[in-house]
Amino acid sequence: MQKIAHFILCRLLSWKISGKIPDSVKQAVIIVAPHTSLWDFVYGRFAFWILDIDVRFMISEKYFKWPLGQLLTILGGQPVK
Repeated sequence: MQKIAHFILCRLLSWKISGKIPDSVKQAVIIVAPHTSLWDFVYGRFAFWILDIDVRFMISEKYFKWPLGQLLTILGGQPVK
């Protein structure tokens, strides 16, 4: 998935990924703002795949119904009330 994400984000969309999270950081909370559209999630997920960072995110439990629920779980989603 890392190669596909790199191709889409960096080659097709001309984004550049720079920087790195230090190896000494084992867990962190990363807040992405402002969240202006669904594309923010897509670009962010691609970037985390490229950087090989295991991501978990919170999203309203109302979205965890079939078929979207399975996809969100695979992508790292955690339902919240």
